[in-house]
Amino acid sequence: MAKRRYEMTEEKIERWLKEGRGVGYGRDYMPWLTVRDVPSLGREHRAYSHTVGRTHHLLSDLEFAHFLVLDMAHDVVDIREQFPLPRDATRHIATGLKYRHPRQPRTTCDIVMTTDLLATRMVNGVQVLEAFAVKPSKEAEKKRTLQKLEIEGRYWESLGVRFGVLTEEHISANLLRTLKWLQPVRSLHAADQGTKNGVIRSSRTLLLALTRPTNLNLFLTDLCTRLDQTDDIEAGSHLFAARYLLSNRVLLADLNSAEIWRSRVKELSINEHLDVKESFLE
Repeated sequence: MAKRRYEMTEEKIERWLKEGRGVGYGRDYMPWLTVRDVPSLGREHRAYSHTVGRTHHLLSDLEFAHFLVLDMAHDVVDIREQFPLPRDATRHIATGLKYRHPRQPRTTCDIVMTTDLLATRMVNGVQVLEAFAVKPSKEAEKKRTLQKLEIEGRYWESLGVRFGVLTEEHISANLLRTLKWLQPVRSLHAADQGTKNGVIRSSRTLLLALTRPTNLNLFLTDLCTRLDQTDDIEAGSHLFAARYLLSNRVLLADLNSAEIWRSRVKELSINEHLDVKESFLE
């Protein structure tokens, strides 16, 4: 697949500023860069966040992986990707460090530096920002990349915001597989009422079955199949409910399991910190 050209000009920066890129919060936020704007080898992702309520633009498999981790975290309330940093600030920092500010190749146009993921966590009732650069470990070790990361880190440090660099070493293949399996069913907002009612019924049945001592040594998939047959409903109904319960942390399990769907019932637990009522399905 041919690469798309990514060219930055002062005119484009001005136009994007007028469009409101990099501004807003929650579902109203517009990223500075979208998957249409950057060179691509087909590894970008458009991913819907049930936490935020909008589609996110992730520019690599690695960004997508770490986005999933944040989107599944119980204390994350917002995620902003490709967040732009003020050029006046990054230019000032670069000058102080005696580094060349990132610029469009073969031009004199300083680019707008961006932070890959900006997460908002709710900590003791207070919103706290965390900024992350996402880089392959080999890329993160390069001298020029380290200079850019230092500029980015100094900017966030000046605001009192924690900054970190995330690589492939921070997420296991098992966890990524689990998150990809759970993330699509995190919300039922787009489902019709019949589907919602079915998930409620199956969830109640499953949660009750999980407490029975006779089921403790069963695999989750086997228990769900039995419940489908007992209730004479469509195959996969209770496993869908299990995915929903796991993705919303109503049902707890080791997300790093090689095959979480084959966890034994005794390895699962019901989250005692949640009031498990129909409201968790809203």
